[in-house]
Amino acid sequence: MSLIHFSLRNPLLVNLSLILLLIVGVMAWKKLPQEIFPVVDLDMVSITTEFEGASPAEVEQQVTIPIEEEFEDSQDIDFMSSINKEGLSSIFIKLKPGANVEDFIRDTRTIIDRVDDLPDTAKEPEMMRIRTRFPVIT
Repeated sequence: MSLIHFSLRNPLLVNLSLILLLIVGVMAWKKLPQEIFPVVDLDMVSITTEFEGASPAEVEQQVTIPIEEEFEDSQDIDFMSSINKEGLSSIFIKLKPGANVEDFIRDTRTIIDRVDDLPDTAKEPEMMRIRTRFPVIT
């Protein structure tokens, strides 16, 4: 017996099954978490260091370059860029696809602690994983 013949012989059972499936689907859809702007963790790390009163050139020479040199041998880094402003050094590290971000963050904390030639007036470098929000539902 084919599905078509069964449906023609038992219309009440088929219609009740369809309604039940529709109700279960609507209930499941209502329980799904929906966000228009979900937080997405990127495979990027930011290292920010404050060095009050220093010019951008001083920040680059005394803070940014020593920190960047510690990461030269890392195999997980795709590219690294930095921005030096008056009193602030920002280093952005993008990891290669497939790199374990949590392990890299742990290693980065160790590497930052090894940097000992920063100026005394510079604050301790702060490291954080970059997160972003962008619309998913339109």
